[in-house]
Amino acid sequence: MPQVNVDLAGLAAEADRSGNVTGPYAVREGGVMGFHVGQGIGRYAVVISHTAGGGSRTVLDSRGQLPAGDLFAVTLITPGTYRATNLTTQAWLPITVAMPGRGEPYNPARPTLVRAGDHGFDPAAAHILAGQSVVLLAETPPASSSSRRRLIPRTGAAAGRHETGLPGR
Repeated sequence: MPQVNVDLAGLAAEADRSGNVTGPYAVREGGVMGFHVGQGIGRYAVVISHTAGGGSRTVLDSRGQLPAGDLFAVTLITPGTYRATNLTTQAWLPITVAMPGRGEPYNPARPTLVRAGDHGFDPAAAHILAGQSVVLLAETPPASSSSRRRLIPRTGAAAGRHETGLPGR
C-alpha cells in the first residue's frame, strides 16, 4: 500500500492489559504511515518494528529520537498560542492559530514547514489558521542515544495557551 492511516484512539479498544496493541500493517518501500487520534484526548506512543527474516528491529519509537530527515506534523484546530520547544537547546517556536476571516482565502491542505535544528527553528514563528498543519523537519542527526526529539502536548497554565515539548538531540 502507498499509504496506511491508523487511528490510535480506535486501536486503544484492542489493547492488552499493559496497553499495547500489536497489528500487522504492510507499507511498501517509499510508502507512508499516518497516525492520528480520531476522537477524544489521550497520550499515545507508536513503536514500529521490522520483522522480516525472523528477527525484530525497531525502526521507529515515537517516545525517542526523531532521525534527521524525518517529519512530524501537528494539525491545530483550536485558536490560541502554542509553543514547540527543543528541550535540549531550549529553543522554542511560537505557533499562533487564528480563525479564518470571512471572505479570507482559506486552504487547510497547505501546511507550514518549519526546520528544527541545533540552532533553533526556521522560520522563528508560525502563524496558521485553524485546521492547518505545522510540519517539523528534523535537520540534525542524533548526537547520542541519551538525547531525543519528539513532540509532547502539554496544557499551559494560562487559558488559550498551550505548550509542546520537542526534546532535542
